[in-house]
Amino acid sequence: MAAVVSSSWLSLEFTVTPTRDPYPPNLMYQLILEWHAGSQLQQAILTWDPAALEIMQTLGRSADCTLTLLDPAKHISGLHAGIYFKAETQSFWLRNLTRDRISPQQPNPIWVDGVKVIDQETPLTPGSQIQLGKLILMVKTIGIPTQTPPTPVSSLSQVKCSRDSDPHLLPISYIGQNCPYCGQLVLSSTVISRASR
Repeated sequence: MAAVVSSSWLSLEFTVTPTRDPYPPNLMYQLILEWHAGSQLQQAILTWDPAALEIMQTLGRSADCTLTLLDPAKHISGLHAGIYFKAETQSFWLRNLTRDRISPQQPNPIWVDGVKVIDQETPLTPGSQIQLGKLILMVKTIGIPTQTPPTPVSSLSQVKCSRDSDPHLLPISYIGQNCPYCGQLVLSSTVISRASR
């Protein structure tokens, strides 16, 4: 698309080339975490590009982590946990990154759904609770693209976001994306038709 900007003393002509994201949002792998910081609910959306699923997203106090967690008491390690996608099981897993510390330092445990995680790796599911130090994070939503195309539905249909209370109604084109109002994932299983409202 060409555009021309001109005034009495200046004339510019330039071409705008629209870029296209190689992976639309509904094809991205994502995991949404929620936690309380004081009285405020915090949320982080971790995303994985389908071409780079082996990349580990890191959690800890360090500014170098994918998700930096504030902990002035230093119960959380600088580089404490890693979350990655395991292609063979089509699921997200958590690894304790302090497990390989050199003696005399001891690993800093992580608790997932009440189970202590040091050497083993553990799968994450929606609702999983991850405790790092005194902070508890909850896995709110997991988004894994499906290989099958969505079932065609009437243009009169709408979808609901996955928000627990008062979900937003959105056009069908939002399936697999995040709700623009609350950030919750819009799942294909929430398709409703206008006649059924």
